Amino acid sequence: MTGGLRLMNSWPRQSLWFSIFVAWAIKVVMLRYGGARAFKRARVFFVGLILGEMASAGLWMLVGLLSGGTVTYRLLPG
Repeated sequence: MTGGLRLMNSWPRQSLWFSIFVAWAIKVVMLRYGGARAFKRARVFFVGLILGEMASAGLWMLVGLLSGGTVTYRLLPG
């Protein structure tokens, strides 16, 4: 069974479908017009975006913990 079929009606697919579509579209355009070399070079930038989001989420979760829960940060859409 393929991964796509298993995720067909799951919560992540329902919540994150647009982000997945945008990432796929960027990948297709980058491979078509920049080739594999540009794709490999840009991968560092996109991994940095993901790690920056995780670091920001961790920082704000720590602030929320230290403030007694008055500051909150959602990592995934709700």
